[in-house]
Amino acid sequence: MENSAGKTSGNSLRELADRLSPVPENSRKLLARIIELAYQRKSGDQDQNKDRRPNTVYFPELHESCGLDVEAMYETLKPLQRAGLVEIDDEYPFEEIALVAQLSSGENALAELSNRCERANVSVWDVVVGGEWNALE
Repeated sequence: MENSAGKTSGNSLRELADRLSPVPENSRKLLARIIELAYQRKSGDQDQNKDRRPNTVYFPELHESCGLDVEAMYETLKPLQRAGLVEIDDEYPFEEIALVAQLSSGENALAELSNRCERANVSVWDVVVGGEWNALE
């Protein structure tokens, strides 16, 4: 399937895979959790989070769900920031983690990854942490 830029979606996701390859495993695990929180919400959660900015996760929500202390979370987020995948907006304790990676088509890369995982019935964890990118092709 081609997008408006003439590239296949698989090629665009390959660019994302290449960006993720040097990222340490602990940071990829955290990114998988961030993607789950941002895009794979249960229908009951939608009403509760209708005022949330798109492509974001609240820092306290991530903190509560991952078990890392605050300092360890900041350290684990640094490689994701360096790779241009996430940014931290606002100040503690009201920070939001914004998913900012873009595909060449201009789409949010991590939202597209989540959508592709759901359509292929593959977990985000298996792709981001386990490297099972071929399951999306």
